[in-house]
Amino acid sequence: MRFIDWFAGIGGFRKGMELAGHECVGFCEFDKYAVMSYTAMHLCTQKQLDYLATLPMRQRQKEILKEEYRNGEWYANDVRRV
Repeated sequence: MRFIDWFAGIGGFRKGMELAGHECVGFCEFDKYAVMSYTAMHLCTQKQLDYLATLPMRQRQKEILKEEYRNGEWYANDVRRV
């Protein structure tokens, strides 16, 4: 089953669903700090994570919010606009 992770937080529901064999196609989360964590834990490649590790913390936080780090996965920041 394919699903969208609504009110994603840092992705606990996603992790459980993926362990059960389902596929996440996108997520929706309002909190930018949760989006940063979610992106780092579930979407970034190892190469991207290695690059981010070379950046100072403030720059890393801005960088990981860029669309390129989602690697093509659908994203919305406010469920009311979807």
